[in-house]
Amino acid sequence: MTEFSKLWNRPRQGAVCPSALPQLLLALTLGLLLAGCAPVAPAGSGSGSSNSAAAGPSATSTSKAGVPSAASLVNTTWQLQGAAGAISTDLQRNPTLRFDDANRLSGSGGCNRFGGAWRLDSSGQFTVGPLMATKMACAQVVMQQEASFLSALQRAQRLSLDGAVLLIHGADNEKPLRLTRMGS
Repeated sequence: MTEFSKLWNRPRQGAVCPSALPQLLLALTLGLLLAGCAPVAPAGSGSGSSNSAAAGPSATSTSKAGVPSAASLVNTTWQLQGAAGAISTDLQRNPTLRFDDANRLSGSGGCNRFGGAWRLDSSGQFTVGPLMATKMACAQVVMQQEASFLSALQRAQRLSLDGAVLLIHGADNEKPLRLTRMGS
């Protein structure tokens, strides 16, 4: 063996083994596909949003006493202020809920972003479809808060407004989720 072939065939530090290349490409492809599925905060969801019209009276218009219209919820973001059980609102990262359009919602459970479908009829019957969420790890107390919040959302049966507070009622007469509007 020549000196050149010894150098050429020696293991290289930090080099990718040719047999590992297919696995690396598969992992990168899957990572990109999963990143594409992750919910992303819509443009203008911050407090300096160009959606200033949504903060007007139409944003809380109701189709029936105490029941907001589905259209009035679109492009609004709400932050959890109180709930029953294991959902603590004493943490720095309170869960949020955004009604993106007439049938999609998104938000943060305090650690992970989530998204899914929603439906509200004129009587206040409210349903949340299966939710997808990112899978980051946070402090245990935050993860417990998030699991409780997402579980309560998926058990939702009715939605109403009490002044400026959005109430999401679940089954079994449990205390409703109480959310206040952000950016208004």
